[in-house]
Amino acid sequence: MAVRKVTDERSFTKGGGTVRTELWQDDSSGHIVKYAFAYVNAVICSADNGRVIGFDNAHTYPDYRSPHHAHWMGTVRENFGCAEPLLVLDRFERALKCLKQHFGRRY
Repeated sequence: MAVRKVTDERSFTKGGGTVRTELWQDDSSGHIVKYAFAYVNAVICSADNGRVIGFDNAHTYPDYRSPHHAHWMGTVRENFGCAEPLLVLDRFERALKCLKQHFGRRY
């Protein structure tokens, strides 16, 4: 299975944060097989390398049944409810809107 990165985007927020979106696609099937979405802002969260929120399937954590997991303010949990990458991206984008409203200028 040949996999290539098809999306690698970074944007920066006024509050010093970074939003990162990465997608990898299987060349033969065209399916998105790997993803990583993260909002990093060490001013808001110093744990987990500054990751405020993130979703990815880059690796499996010990005792987790699947590689799909979510990061939130220094904690990591399995992401059972949503493993389809484009639905996870939608969830991530909605979470970013909520964070922007909550943190205002610090976002």
